Amino acid sequence: MLGHSTIAITLDTYSQVAPSMQRDAAARMDAAIRSIIDKPHQKDDNIA
Repeated sequence: MLGHSTIAITLDTYSQVAPSMQRDAAARMDAAIRSIIDKPHQKDDNIA
């Protein structure tokens, strides 16, 4: 048999992992967006 024998085992195993993964993903997205926002704007010489 592949996988867990019951859905309860799957949920018990992974339900505690999911919140920390969500926090990590949110922190990474926050850092990425802030790095873009915090960059000084460069003048584009091609814009009239």
